[in-house]
Order: sequence, then C-alpha cells, then structure tokens
Amino acid sequence: MTAQNPQDWVIKAERDLGLARDAFGLDKDYWDLICYHCQQATEKFFKANLIYHQINFPRTHDLELLLNLIAQKEILPPDFIQNALAINDYGIQVRYPGFPYEPTDVDASEAIQIAENFRAFILSKI
Repeated sequence: MTAQNPQDWVIKAERDLGLARDAFGLDKDYWDLICYHCQQATEKFFKANLIYHQINFPRTHDLELLLNLIAQKEILPPDFIQNALAINDYGIQVRYPGFPYEPTDVDASEAIQIAENFRAFILSKI
C-alpha cells in the first residue's frame, strides 16, 4: 500500500466502515467507537478522491476542509457540508473523556448512514 494510491485509501476506508457496521450489529455500547470509525472512513474516502484528482491536502482530520478541496473538482450535493459537520468531531474529540456528550445508538446509526452516502458518492467519482 502507498499513500499516493487512491485505491489503497479506499481499502483503509472500507475497513473502517466495515468495522463500524460490524460493531453496530453487536448492539453493545460502542457508539463512540462506531462514530469515530465512520468519521475515519469518510476522511479516507475524501483523501482517496483528492489523490485521484491530484489535489494536495494537509495532514488533517477536518472533513469540512477536505470537502472544500474536493469541491474544486466535483459538484457536491447541498447537504454534504452539513453531513460532514455532523460527524467531524468524532474524528478526535469523541475518543477521549470530556466530549460534551456520549454518542447514542441513534448517533451511531446516523454516522454509518452519512459515511455510506459519502462512500457511494466518492466511489462513483474515482
């Protein structure tokens, strides 16, 4: 695997999303971890798209920033920024105690759906 190959980023993203789906099916209180892996999957799908389009990006977990870079080459559906913001904080803050709230099963389900929507969009483009 190399960091310059978009398909390698897709493989890593698929693993994050698969893990989130599998953990959700366990029906245990892993909601924060599921949300985290959905954010990570989305981040990696976004980076795969950026690499495909040969757009440089900084080392970041910020989905809004990455999506704004993608918008240089792609026409984005209007709800994409809102959806990216909905899961953006799961990339860092939810991993540690002190996050303003603990994600619930509803949050985890929503995070999976958002990540799957971004997945479908990105895979249709690269």
